[in-house]
Amino acid sequence: MDNRQRMTPEVRNVLKKLVHGQVVEDMCTDVRKYADEFLRMGISSYDLMELLELKRKVAFLPDSFAYLVERPGRGDYLLANYDKSFVKPVNENERRFLSALQSYYQDDATCKQKADSLSQLAKRHLNSEHENAYYKLGEEQELGLLVDIVLNRDIDRYPYHYPGEQQRFLKKFDLYDAYHVDDDRMVLRWKAGEMLESKGLLNKGSVEHMLREVGLPVEKLRNVLCQYKIDGLRVSNVEVFTEKEGGNKCIRCLIDGGYQPSMELSSKDAELLDRLENWHGMAAKYYVDVLNRNRKENRMVADEKTLTRMSMPYVDRMVDIYKYGLNEQDLVLLKASQDLEIDSFCWDNMMLGLEEESIEMQKNWAFDKLTNYIANLRPGQLSEEDIVSLVETIPDWSGAERKEEKNLMELPETFFPIVEQSGKIGHDVIDYVKVQRGIERTTPDMAYNSMCYFLSHRLQAEWDPVGADDEYGQVVGGYYYPNKEISNPAEKFPVNLLSEKQWSGLAGRYSGEAAEFIPYTAFRKNRITGVQIYPMRNGDLNIRCLVDGEQQAGKRLSETDAMRCKDEKTDLNELAVGYFANSFAREGERNMMLSR
Repeated sequence: MDNRQRMTPEVRNVLKKLVHGQVVEDMCTDVRKYADEFLRMGISSYDLMELLELKRKVAFLPDSFAYLVERPGRGDYLLANYDKSFVKPVNENERRFLSALQSYYQDDATCKQKADSLSQLAKRHLNSEHENAYYKLGEEQELGLLVDIVLNRDIDRYPYHYPGEQQRFLKKFDLYDAYHVDDDRMVLRWKAGEMLESKGLLNKGSVEHMLREVGLPVEKLRNVLCQYKIDGLRVSNVEVFTEKEGGNKCIRCLIDGGYQPSMELSSKDAELLDRLENWHGMAAKYYVDVLNRNRKENRMVADEKTLTRMSMPYVDRMVDIYKYGLNEQDLVLLKASQDLEIDSFCWDNMMLGLEEESIEMQKNWAFDKLTNYIANLRPGQLSEEDIVSLVETIPDWSGAERKEEKNLMELPETFFPIVEQSGKIGHDVIDYVKVQRGIERTTPDMAYNSMCYFLSHRLQAEWDPVGADDEYGQVVGGYYYPNKEISNPAEKFPVNLLSEKQWSGLAGRYSGEAAEFIPYTAFRKNRITGVQIYPMRNGDLNIRCLVDGEQQAGKRLSETDAMRCKDEKTDLNELAVGYFANSFAREGERNMMLSR
């Protein structure tokens, strides 16, 4: 999709749903209507229809009841261990059940893979539209600007569409710092040339060869750029102000911690500062003599080590602070960041003032902050004891409630065995997170534990300051509230993974309030609709119904059940369950059964 095209609301809505894995038949209409636009993104209506069909296939697990696996607990055992080599079917029914499970999980894996692929594709295009909302340069224009830079043409007067578009262009191609280096734009031309080489528009190494011919080796330009970045760290407390007399724009700052007299900005630099907002870079340009003098006298407050520290991944730097406390470079960056955001790590983690704390306090602070970077942890960075303690730590953006859940939701999957083996984190919360994240295949035990965790938090009593009227008109302060911050795990696994006895037990265990969160189709009789009892020519009674919306052929009622039908209190749906057991298998499984 071209950068300059805007998405229609219908296209955007479809992409938003795909990002969250939502696929419904109505979306196919919009995909067909805007077929050209979706095809440019790599999405077609066939993709959606294929995913819909897969979702239909995995709506219900193969039901052991439908395969006449009657021994108590045997169905759950086969379900949990169907892919283990030690499981041996004892009869034809169990063999067919295991075969159906194998087909089901293959379809389920394919469904998740396709849904994730569409989700990533939709997310990429949505992000692209957001990023390009105020950026109208197309690819050809970008390449033209890069060529102009290499040829040393003036790009400042290019007709940019929006304020900040030039800044966006420079940052997109990592040219922002190079642009501000005051060396007749040689560093900028070198960086732009390397970008053109990476795109295949210049021969590899041609820019470096050209520079060496004019006596400017790349190593020298790289050092110039490095020194520029270091000088930016040596500048602090930058102020740009307008003189009361004369109305001229001026700049002043601290260099290596020392106050400098104000200097008047040229009209060109004043306009450039408004356009590209590089205050520290502008100060480094105007106070270059002071910077050079202090460098010769070895009075710099920043060096290459400081740059290296600033460029470290957040999680690596936070782990390092946890182990050793703030180092010399951290202190320099904290000082440089007091007035403007020099070191994003300092600002993002609100570190200002931390340098005044003891080393032990700095370590404790870093450990608490690591909850923000759990998702980026790698094996070997922390000990097993630290991993478990980190999961138990209250995230700095949340209260104590459900702290383990919040941390486990971010914890890399590779660390889960460590957490489980520690025995310090409850199985309910671990299984809840596993179900929500799709870690491992969900077993009946995992599903049950996850529902217990969900319901124990979903149904917490909370004081209502306004009050609620009871049946006698009295104000009652406490009530069960729907905690919308916690998701129902039943939406992640097939409803028939748990037995009807387990679902009924959950409803009873949690004061009956749980019934609201138990899927209606968790009970077989609720999957049966349109039950009809009708007479045959020979006087017998037949029964027919719909199972999961599919019409079933009629079956003859036994004499006992025919008599029961005359009683208005008889639950016809419950009666039909016994006659249409095989119908709870999916279509492919039924065909397989019929072929035998």
